Amino acid sequence: MAVEDVPPPEHDPTKRLAVVLASNAGTEITDFMAPYEILARSRAFNVYAVAPERKVSPLWPGLNLIPHYSFAEFDEQFDTAIDLIVLPNILDFDNATIHDWLTTRATGDTVVLSVCEGARTLAACGLADGIVATSHFAALNQLEDRHPNTRWVRGKRYVHANNIISTAGVTAAIDGTLYAVDRLVGSDAALRVAGEIAYRRDFMNAANVRRTLDAFDILYLATQAGFHKKQEPVVVPVFDDVAEINVAAALDVYPRSISLRAISVSQTD
Repeated sequence: MAVEDVPPPEHDPTKRLAVVLASNAGTEITDFMAPYEILARSRAFNVYAVAPERKVSPLWPGLNLIPHYSFAEFDEQFDTAIDLIVLPNILDFDNATIHDWLTTRATGDTVVLSVCEGARTLAACGLADGIVATSHFAALNQLEDRHPNTRWVRGKRYVHANNIISTAGVTAAIDGTLYAVDRLVGSDAALRVAGEIAYRRDFMNAANVRRTLDAFDILYLATQAGFHKKQEPVVVPVFDDVAEINVAAALDVYPRSISLRAISVSQTD
């Protein structure tokens, strides 16, 4: 499919400006899709997918993405301040091009929402220095070792320090984004969106119920890996107007069982 066949959405100058960052090397699907849908549903933001280059890029597992803009195209189109930058978990968290763009555009009153292991990129480019932050529980030990200037917090769905909101793993993206909508737009918009996506309305309670892998989890993973040499496919159809969170929920959950792999299909390219 030609990239030129996918135009970016029309810009509404009365709305705030939000960017959901993607990597050309790969971006975690729920980290990207959940914030995208929530911000779009709020009707308060122009929401754009932006990547280093505008080309077909993987959302893992199971889907490909064509960003609305490359970094250069976005900067040429929008020289005003960005209200919110969403930073998902990306494969190349040490990408210098991404670091340079983030540190250039995340200035002033711009809020950065780091989702899951997006904290690796946040810390690598210096935006987490001297603040409280969190990430996926499995990444926190390594983050503490590599970035001791940040106070890494366990047991929270999200934390907020200065202009940085950071979330725990995967579905905590929903809590963190609803919190960002609450802070930037207001509680009425955030509660309305929570209702539309059938999510818990107490998202302002940042307590997290999961902190670490226990012995049962490790035994389960080892057993699954040993007995399932061939992963069975789960096919997820993608069509016009399907909700982003619905697609991400199906494609993201099944492969975590180890015995299954998720594949997206559509009737056209």
